[in-house]
Parts: sequence; structure tokens; C-alpha cells
Amino acid sequence: YCYSALRMSLAQRETCIDVCKESCNDTQYKMTISMAVWPSEASE
Repeated sequence: YCYSALRMSLAQRETCIDVCKESCNDTQYKMTISMAVWPSEASE
């Protein structure tokens, strides 16, 4: 699947949290939704 894109997204999120925890709440929220959907695809 597109694990490289997923890894990049996770890396960007971690960098964002490092640099601007409060201003990236929206990004974290979107990633939470993505992560909630992701395991079901990964388990296949």
C-alpha cells in the first residue's frame, strides 16, 4: 500500500508537535481520524 506516504505523514506530525504543539491541534485531530481508519486496512 502507501506506507511511504503514511511514514511521511507521521514524521511531519512529530516534527509539527515538536515545533508547535498548540498550533497543530488541527493536524493532530486529522491524524487521529486517519489513525482510527488505518488499522483496519493494515490488518488485511
